[in-house]
Amino acid sequence: MAKLNQIKSKLLELEGGVFQRLCDDWLHRKGYENINPIGMMQTTDRVVKGTPDTLLIQKDGKYIFSEYTVQQDRLLKKISDDIDKCLDEGKTGIKIDQIGEIIVCYLGRLTTSEINQLNQKCISLSIVPTLCGLDSIAFGIKNCYPILSEEYLGLSLDTGQILSTDDFVARYGNNNLTTPIDNKLLFQDELLDHGCSLLEKSKFLLVTGSAGVGKTLFSVNLLNEMCKKDPSLKAYCVFDKGADLVRDLQIHFSETGNYLILIDDANRLDSRIDYLLHYINESDASRNYRMVATVRDYAVDSVIEKANKVTSINELVVNKLSNEQIKNLLEELFNIKNFEYQQRIQDIADGNARLAIMAARVAVEKQSIQSIQNVATLYDDYFGNNDGVKEIIGNPSLLLTACAISLFRKVDKLNEDQMSIVRDLFRIQGSAFWDYVQHLHKLEIVDLYEDEVVRMSDQVLSSYLFYSAVFQKKIISLSTIVKNIFPRFKSAIADALNPVIRAFDQREIIADIRQEVTTIYDELLSSSTRDEILGFLDAFWFALPTNALTFTNEIIQNTPKHSDRWEKATFEKSKSSTKDLVLRILCKLRYVGESELNISTNLICDYLEKSPDSLGQVIKLFADDYAFKPEDWKYAYSIQCTLVDLLIERMSKKDGYLYSRLFILVAKSFLPVEHREHIWRGDVVNIITFRLSPGEFLDPIRKKLILHLSLLMFDESVSSYASEVIKEYISRLGYEGKEMAKADLHAIEEYLIAKFDKNNVSHCFLVKEICERLDSISVDYPESWKTDFDNEIFRISDLLLEDRAERKMLEMDYHDYEKYRFDEIAAYFEDADEDKFRAFLDQAAILHDTLTGRDRSYSIGEGMRIVFNVISQKHKINFFDFTSIYLEYDDIFELNTNIFIPELMNNNPSKDVFSLINAKEFKWKRCWLLACYSALPGGDISEESLKDLISHITSLDSSEYFHSIDFLEKYIAVDESVFCKATRIMLDKYEATKEIGFVRALDRIFNPYSSTNKRLMEFYGTDKEIVIEAYLVMLDFDNHFDYEGKTLEILYAENSNMLELVVDKIYSRERWPSSYTNMPDMKFLWKRESYLLDVGAYALYVFEKEKESYVGHDNIFVNLFKKSNDAREENYSDRQEEFLIYSMKKNCKNFEYIQFLFCVVNGMKEDFRINMVRDFIELDDDLDHFVKLDYEFTTRSWSGSRVPILEKEKEFLIKLSSIFTSVKL
Repeated sequence: MAKLNQIKSKLLELEGGVFQRLCDDWLHRKGYENINPIGMMQTTDRVVKGTPDTLLIQKDGKYIFSEYTVQQDRLLKKISDDIDKCLDEGKTGIKIDQIGEIIVCYLGRLTTSEINQLNQKCISLSIVPTLCGLDSIAFGIKNCYPILSEEYLGLSLDTGQILSTDDFVARYGNNNLTTPIDNKLLFQDELLDHGCSLLEKSKFLLVTGSAGVGKTLFSVNLLNEMCKKDPSLKAYCVFDKGADLVRDLQIHFSETGNYLILIDDANRLDSRIDYLLHYINESDASRNYRMVATVRDYAVDSVIEKANKVTSINELVVNKLSNEQIKNLLEELFNIKNFEYQQRIQDIADGNARLAIMAARVAVEKQSIQSIQNVATLYDDYFGNNDGVKEIIGNPSLLLTACAISLFRKVDKLNEDQMSIVRDLFRIQGSAFWDYVQHLHKLEIVDLYEDEVVRMSDQVLSSYLFYSAVFQKKIISLSTIVKNIFPRFKSAIADALNPVIRAFDQREIIADIRQEVTTIYDELLSSSTRDEILGFLDAFWFALPTNALTFTNEIIQNTPKHSDRWEKATFEKSKSSTKDLVLRILCKLRYVGESELNISTNLICDYLEKSPDSLGQVIKLFADDYAFKPEDWKYAYSIQCTLVDLLIERMSKKDGYLYSRLFILVAKSFLPVEHREHIWRGDVVNIITFRLSPGEFLDPIRKKLILHLSLLMFDESVSSYASEVIKEYISRLGYEGKEMAKADLHAIEEYLIAKFDKNNVSHCFLVKEICERLDSISVDYPESWKTDFDNEIFRISDLLLEDRAERKMLEMDYHDYEKYRFDEIAAYFEDADEDKFRAFLDQAAILHDTLTGRDRSYSIGEGMRIVFNVISQKHKINFFDFTSIYLEYDDIFELNTNIFIPELMNNNPSKDVFSLINAKEFKWKRCWLLACYSALPGGDISEESLKDLISHITSLDSSEYFHSIDFLEKYIAVDESVFCKATRIMLDKYEATKEIGFVRALDRIFNPYSSTNKRLMEFYGTDKEIVIEAYLVMLDFDNHFDYEGKTLEILYAENSNMLELVVDKIYSRERWPSSYTNMPDMKFLWKRESYLLDVGAYALYVFEKEKESYVGHDNIFVNLFKKSNDAREENYSDRQEEFLIYSMKKNCKNFEYIQFLFCVVNGMKEDFRINMVRDFIELDDDLDHFVKLDYEFTTRSWSGSRVPILEKEKEFLIKLSSIFTSVKL
């Protein structure tokens, strides 16, 4: 209550004008709009005469009058007079029937009678009275709008880090050194729509991009757009002050509602982001949380690592602006239309929206092109106008203090590590440092919270002051900083240097850094380990490229040569980022210069030859890092050209196989026209899509790729790999664009067409596809390509293979296109005879052997299915003979027997069908015979056919077994135990071989939606134990078997030991089963009349098992109490609570069992948990037992901070303490 009393005291101190401003603000935040403060002067807090004090216009045309008073004495008369004035049409010009509500805000005291008197005065005139006294206003400020306390009362209730979007925008721009975010958002309409779409589907959206591209501006607009779509959203922004967030979160996010939260510069929150992420999983029916987080591109990984533990992530990249967009920005926001100014600002900004705006402001103010000639001058002009910045630059102590804050981003007085660095590195004693901080705070350079945590108010200013201290004024050297805090604060150094290098004269800055770190590197060479030196070079490679090349070369030279053959290696790209420091450093050096590019790329290959374990990482580097980037055209694609030339050169040497395979993988990555600069982070990818254009630098690279792929296609050792890439390249020709296809045409003709064999069906198909792709984009080519490589197999290919392009051109859906193909095939076989069909199969077999991938494994089979459908409908009389011919081809297409057997059985004597199949020798003969027994008409079923079926089942391999045994129902008339006999054979075969194929078909009988399951116990009536045995076998390998527990419910009704058998099976296959174990749902027990006994027996059985393998609080018994996400599922909470109380009382002497029950209690409602503890202490007053009892809602694992978990536990313990009201003597 202390805070509430403080608010009330501060309110009572207010003058009338400030009180009126506060009340207007309070009402506006409560949802009142169109506020007109008639009783206030426009620009001051002075009051003027007027009635009412504030006029509010409603949408229905009526008015709301609001009166305010700080008067204490004779309050009733004052308010009554104010209401009378409001009702006086002569004073207001508004009729009484146009007044909808009168609001009175006052700070004095009214009695119950006085309140009623005022209410009745309004109600009698059909006017709503709203009386807001001292307590109402104080509670509203404390619980809903704590920012009002800070703004009007000078009293901070929270840390002021959770703000509304309007307050956040205002606070962000309060400091005249920050770049405001109240500008108009330009060029992002499409991205804004995409962001809204992502937020509607998910809970966490990461907005990334480099510094200054407008991430915060975009995100604020995104919040506003979402609120327009859903006015019920409660939107808040986190304004980081470097202080703890727990209190703020509890104040703002505890009420019911849908919350949308912006976390700006999420990486700056450190572990405090865990508090926020915790709320994502706190969503329930009354509260829902979604978050938008901004983070700079080089700091994304740390945020993603934290967020991925809590929720799935969607990512939006705010890219740099194009020159055209910057031009539009300058014209629209600053009316800068001078070409010279526009061009200069484009050069300075390099796509950075913040720098563009800053440069534009300086240009408009100075009206001089010289004012924006370089970024350093720009910063000097922009910040130099501020007296505070001038003072800092001229005061070494203040500048050192600012430098320390810029380095750490925030400094905490209680962080001993930081304060010792301030003392030892920056030579500032603690008390003096905080005195300087106070001064910087007064200058509005830093934000200060409770005199304990300080941070820079703007990231651009932070970079400028760090640059001024370290590189311009040199009041502290970079070498001193590095010597003292590297590698412990490696990321802090990188965060400080990166924006400086980007913003100022890069060459000069890097030269300064080189001079500073060279001596340190020399010292490391003589005193540090290899990994320490590599870690240093990984941080400063850009400043020490020669040293990095020399040191990595020495490592490679001293590594023994790899002796195994590369043919045994697995050429797969690593899925994770490169962790090998040698490779990471060498890869980065490709950007330094041409010489460094050549040497580092060669060294990567040398390193690979000696370190085969790095193959996956090298493939990833070459295929991803060396792949085309959007700006590579400016540098004549030198990176890609160097890599391609190097691989070609090395292909002819000793390790030719290795480099041939690498070349093929690089060609696969480089040949597409459309490229994506992407970085995988878990399940999320950041993608920037761009297209290559033909030109003098790109064309030679593509010609080399096509030429050497064609050569490798005829190298037996790598032919298949090269052929696949060529096929992929050809398949994309139509989609890559006409210009690129025309540029590649000469290489296609010289290196592909000229080398293809006209008698090779595969080559003919490749040329055919080339022609089709070029036709689709209207690119001319020699007609001889078609005529020279024409092949009779093409007609069969057109018939059998699905052509999605054709289907799209015909504008047909799946069923229409299926009918179209049927008609085409029917026309082909219109006059079919055995000779023509045999010739067709000859060609189809050749086509099959030519195809690869999906065409071979699926498409041609689908075409053959249609062929036999045509024959069954159009040539029914020939179906038997055509099937006989097909089987002579060894069932080459492995067609489903359902295409043949039902048709054969329906139109031919069953003995003829059996004779046909028995007369042939082909791969899947026994499967066909089994299909015959399955489709055998009921009239042909006899004891002899059943005997043959049983014998046949006994002879089958696992790959030939049933997909279902439902057909056995037909054989029951001959032998009612047929299901039992067949199942016995299957189980015996499985037991002997452990091959799943023998029992997979049993899954069908346990499927609650199958016809067999509905008569399960009837079919297995002669041996019910065998169905139980089969059920337990299925539990062995099918994790989702009978997950609803419906079949288990049937079996439990037949055998009361069934649950124990299932539990035994689970504990035999898993050492420590838990609530996450896949197992049948046993919630059917709650439906039974005897649920107390049934669940009790199950609980005791699991308890005994847990005594043998107890490793924690989780177990399979907990599953009985899990809540389902399915709203249709019956709620058993009353029975569950009744059971727990009943079972605890029944087994009150067995404390270990009661501990076991409390594992479940932890997941129950809070009130029930308290009642359970109350009942326990009545049953058992042993203090040792109570101490051991796990009655708290605890977790043994969590991600990020544990503070939110501990807060919940604390609240529970406070409530629990209320039951301990007596002492036992």
